[in-house]
Amino acid sequence: MGKHRFRKYSIKRTCTKKLSPYNKYQEDLRKDFHDRCGYCDMQGEMLTQMFQIDHFVPRKAFEKIDISLRDDYDNLVWACPKCNLAKGSKYKGDIEKNRLDNEMFYDPAKVDLNEIFYRNEFGIICSDDDKGREIIKILKLYRPSVQYAWMIERIVSVTEYLCNMVEGIDDEDKKQKLNAEITRLKAQYMDVERKFKALYRMKISLEGVSI
Repeated sequence: MGKHRFRKYSIKRTCTKKLSPYNKYQEDLRKDFHDRCGYCDMQGEMLTQMFQIDHFVPRKAFEKIDISLRDDYDNLVWACPKCNLAKGSKYKGDIEKNRLDNEMFYDPAKVDLNEIFYRNEFGIICSDDDKGREIIKILKLYRPSVQYAWMIERIVSVTEYLCNMVEGIDDEDKKQKLNAEITRLKAQYMDVERKFKALYRMKISLEGVSI
């Protein structure tokens, strides 16, 4: 079974401003996280819904102990609505000993998640790490919409590659075959995108089987 990298970029926090309230960091988070969900790696442009700002150490855990974590940029994660909902206020740790740690999850801005997760040949997120497997369950990273989002990106990448190849080919027979494959991929893209949108509209508890 083939393995694919979980994500193709690294997150580097570049914002040094002190802002309040925390939603003023929206554009900084979008940039630093490459407009991708810090947990499932979905692209923000795939959704009509706005991505959300997750508190890695949730507000419920710090609101009576360290309110400064509400607007601490290092505690914020750019997340798709479903991952943010699944994560919720889940927390394990001791804020007084380590204020920015949530032992239930790997901080996507501090840990190279390619060392924790990978995708199988169908784009499903997998892990050989015990904590990684538990995170998959908690965040429901096995959701079919996550798989379809990955498939869409793969189709777009291959289609663009073939389109570039066609431009440099003089052999009409080869060009015709490549154009036929491009047409097939575009049709596949439309089908997968339709399924993805239908799945993402479902409530998180209902998204269990692809349609």
